[in-house]
Amino acid sequence: MIGISGIAGAGKDLFCKLLLKEIQGARIALADPLKEETRGFILQKYAIDILNCSLEEKNKVRNLLVFYGGIKRYETKGSYWTDKAQKKIDTCKGVPVVTDVRYAEYENDEVHWLKYKNNGTLVHLRKYCEIETMDNSQVRRVYFDPPNEDERRNDPKLMAKADYSIEWPHVENATKEEIKKELTPYAKEFAEWYKMKKFQKRTLPERHKGTLTEAKSETDFEPPSQSY
Repeated sequence: MIGISGIAGAGKDLFCKLLLKEIQGARIALADPLKEETRGFILQKYAIDILNCSLEEKNKVRNLLVFYGGIKRYETKGSYWTDKAQKKIDTCKGVPVVTDVRYAEYENDEVHWLKYKNNGTLVHLRKYCEIETMDNSQVRRVYFDPPNEDERRNDPKLMAKADYSIEWPHVENATKEEIKKELTPYAKEFAEWYKMKKFQKRTLPERHKGTLTEAKSETDFEPPSQSY
């Protein structure tokens, strides 16, 4: 089992799509039943179909989704959404790939469920842009900022608990094929590492960092409009 973490807009769903071309598995999202449970209210109140909407539309109701999801997690000490996902995982053919591991707050929260109940592997995604310094002497790597307090609080925990960390570029003004060509190597590299880990049946070094992700420098910034 593989769980993908990272802030909103990091490219978790895209990474899943690319990864499933490299390994045999199936996408599972903790947020799918959340969207189903809130769909009627959001459609009536905001005229947005949360199951079929743009990123801009989703951002308009993101806080509502976070609030409702948080209430259900609080009532069950973190297990409400993972219990629903577990039913799909138990019948999954191939490797279950959970696209939205977001929380490490409760004792039995999403990270614990992934890594200890299901012996899964946690991947953390971090998206960056590269900009030249004022004197054009070097290129700085700057990272997207969490969009809300929940993610600002949880993302560092997820990063610390990740078995594999990926930093990949924000691709602007590109076609889907160009984006795929640019980012597929990150999925391929992880897939090779994951297959080796499973084959060797041992724990590889914790918090492995893909060789494609070496940072030049770090800072946070307000993200531009996102292509994926």
